[in-house]
Amino acid sequence: MSHEALKNKIIELHEKSKSLESASDKVKALTTAVGVANEIIKILNPDVTNLRQGEDALEEIISTNSFRNQKVAEWFSFHPIYPDERLATKLYESDICEMKFYWLNDNSTKARISAGVMLTPNWEDGDTTANDNYKVGIDFFLKKDAKSLLMVVSERGNLRVMEFSERLTHTQEEILNKIAGSLALSSRKALHTVLWDSMALSEVNKKFYEGIAREFTILYQHLIKCGKNHDDAKLFSSRLLGRLLFIWFLRKKGVISNEDRYFPQDINDSTKYYNSILKSLFFQTLNTPIYARKNGDLNTPYLNGGLFDAHDNDWQFEETSFPATYFADLFDHLNKYNFTTDESSPDYEQVAIDPEMLGRVFESLLAEQRTDTGEQARKAKGAFYTPREIVTYMCKESLRQYLYNELGDEKYNSGVDKLLDLPDYEWETAHSNAKRDLWPFENMTKFIPRVVGILDSLAVLDPACGSGAFPMGMLQLLTKTYERLDSRFDLYQTKMNIIQNTIFGVDIEPMAVEISRLRAWLAIIVDDMGEIDPLPNLDFKFVCADSLIPLEKSVGLWSDPALQEKMTNVREKFFNARKPEMKETWKKEYYKLTSPQTSMLDDKRENQLKSFDPFKNQRPAEFFDSEYMFGVDKFDIVIGNPPYVHLEKMKDIARVKYLPLNFKTYEARGDLYGLFFERYIEALKDNGILTFITSNKWMRAGYGESLRNFFVQNTQPILLIDLGGGVFESATVDTDILVLKKKTYTDPTKSVTIAQKAYRKDLSDFIRQNAINSSFTLNESWIILSEIEQSIKRKVEASGTPLGEWDIKISRGLLTGCNEAYIIDRNIREKILSTCKDEAEYKRTDEIIRPILRGRDIKKGKYEWAGLYIISTHNGYSDESGHYIERININRYPALKDWFNNGNWNQKPEKGTNIERLATRTDRGDTPYNLRDCAYMDDF
Repeated sequence: MSHEALKNKIIELHEKSKSLESASDKVKALTTAVGVANEIIKILNPDVTNLRQGEDALEEIISTNSFRNQKVAEWFSFHPIYPDERLATKLYESDICEMKFYWLNDNSTKARISAGVMLTPNWEDGDTTANDNYKVGIDFFLKKDAKSLLMVVSERGNLRVMEFSERLTHTQEEILNKIAGSLALSSRKALHTVLWDSMALSEVNKKFYEGIAREFTILYQHLIKCGKNHDDAKLFSSRLLGRLLFIWFLRKKGVISNEDRYFPQDINDSTKYYNSILKSLFFQTLNTPIYARKNGDLNTPYLNGGLFDAHDNDWQFEETSFPATYFADLFDHLNKYNFTTDESSPDYEQVAIDPEMLGRVFESLLAEQRTDTGEQARKAKGAFYTPREIVTYMCKESLRQYLYNELGDEKYNSGVDKLLDLPDYEWETAHSNAKRDLWPFENMTKFIPRVVGILDSLAVLDPACGSGAFPMGMLQLLTKTYERLDSRFDLYQTKMNIIQNTIFGVDIEPMAVEISRLRAWLAIIVDDMGEIDPLPNLDFKFVCADSLIPLEKSVGLWSDPALQEKMTNVREKFFNARKPEMKETWKKEYYKLTSPQTSMLDDKRENQLKSFDPFKNQRPAEFFDSEYMFGVDKFDIVIGNPPYVHLEKMKDIARVKYLPLNFKTYEARGDLYGLFFERYIEALKDNGILTFITSNKWMRAGYGESLRNFFVQNTQPILLIDLGGGVFESATVDTDILVLKKKTYTDPTKSVTIAQKAYRKDLSDFIRQNAINSSFTLNESWIILSEIEQSIKRKVEASGTPLGEWDIKISRGLLTGCNEAYIIDRNIREKILSTCKDEAEYKRTDEIIRPILRGRDIKKGKYEWAGLYIISTHNGYSDESGHYIERININRYPALKDWFNNGNWNQKPEKGTNIERLATRTDRGDTPYNLRDCAYMDDF
């Protein structure tokens, strides 16, 4: 198909998609939807000539008698031509592909759509169908109101979905270009691969957040030039983008009135537009009850919640300057994408921007900011966005262990597994039998309320919540679990209860806290099916604080039970306060209850308490205390992705803030996440569950020994998954997942190494099939070995002397922090030496360019030198006689200095110039050119 022909077909599809929204009745909309599906088929197969139109396309009925459960038929609307049948039809068939068309009835839930796809077998369903007896399936689902058509492709029960309604977005056009003509492919595998890969959400997300990060940087830099404070400019820029993204999600639900007024087609003056229009929308409409509005908008709902509260650094009463085309460029970027308020999951991805994208935007924004040293803020803070499938797995395993423990008998475990693991399509198809089969030996009318009560009492904390990935993952999982236990539950109220009573988050970044709250609000709005109700206030749900620093002890703070009860009442009332005057009343009550306490405190504690104001989110509190901030003493589950930052890199900060706290696991060369492990194991109830994803260096490194010993002495490690590298897109760090229980170590630890990234897509199955039992002991590395490897290890240990007992000295090696600059080949070495000005410089330079062997160069019984050298610009050391050797002065080595400053070694210029990269590397010495201190330098 020619480019011009494809362009015309996409235009035709665009026009038919617009007609869906404006169809006057459902039968006409049904005919239009068939037309939309036919246009898609024409793009997939330009040579097709036998497509049936309108009602004729609906004649090949899929008999509901073929469905395993006849109640499934009720999911679909009645057929307009054959009133005794449901609208489930075959729409199109070729040699390798078949397409089906369904009209959904009342509930077009993700679970129903997942089950609908699996009603008839297709090539991509699994190993038993991946043969020439089956065809690749494409399914179309028309929603109940007939205003939206979903195109669905699947892979072993996992779905990718593209929605057609109103208009085609730039992203949809890109996907249609990729799949155009694909029905001409000769094999089923080739066709399915094109369809599946083209509808991958990851590429859509990547392009979207790159654009948002670009717009953030443009505004942030503009505000700095206008004289704004760096922190204020950062928060204003991120808050503005967060608010506008929130509004874009609201527009999807059609709740913003006077859209043409608030979002005109042409915005030529961004400064005027913001100050005259957006400020009115933010602070006089969305933040103002309808009865109190003075701007004439009596239809757009009042949101409450604090998202549109004016902060000091919103500069509400002054004119804020913007680049001239800022909003025109930003809105042009947003309009390229479809938005959905329903978060995707690993088994259901809609090709649209969902609330999870806000988390990715947050990470992208941090990546664009630089510290005073020029280092990227995300790297400096050790923050990396956890992939959706990892979040889902960790939440599920944590809840599984919690339910195992609370139900208290292994006979219930298989039922818990079915409740959490059964795919949506199997659960929905089984219908009421699915719940009955969980615990068939129990009276379910009594037992289900017991399980619900256990869920109701759950308290979950993420102590480094970032953009809210784990709290929102737990919200999704709990909501789904409640629904499976009681299909008549109130979805909106259930989410409200979970957010109010179950999930809590802390982060040291104000921006992160704001994004977490925003995602929680969106999770509520998506299920608010009537008029949008004012949002709850989340000031006591997600707080900005230093998670590692406790509140100084005092005798009197919570000794009065009446005070605790009053504070609990304030938190509850403030969460539910929907009018500005009520919010103000409960704010004053909070200040009244907390301020008198400071008079009897020592200075440090008083200063700590003064640093926490839950109603302002501009800087972190200088402590974290869950009872004071949340009213929760201990937690059932602590989950998260704590920061990966070397304590030695923090230098004075770590010594001043964390060393005096007497952590048992503090090591000068250790990592910040180790302190998170210790503090939040202590924050668990007895038998509570902690699940962290961290760097896996603690498993084997010398500085990890105190942490390993802490685990052995204080916890029951339940599960250890060594994930290796590649989990985080922006980091090369090797990671693991560790699930612990706060109890004595008595049982083996299930452990597994996952070497290939592909296996991470179905972690549960892989671990179930490949995990081994390990028993870890004091003062040993945690190495995951198979049964055979463990047997060999025991035999070797029994027949020889351990290496550690030999009379030899084994050192770690040299760390450069920038191998590109310091490890060179023979050609570069000769080039550097050839530029030495005289023989003396040549000899000095030659002396410190030494041959080097890497670990990979050591083979069995021999070594193979790769012809590489290290530039050993050491930082000074003492030799064996105790004589101190001064550090290398780079000015005495002009040829080397020129190589460092101007050499063509910098393969990542986006991370900085040559000298910037040398100056900001982890393993630098006193100057940018020197290697770090090394006690065993004399050995080399």
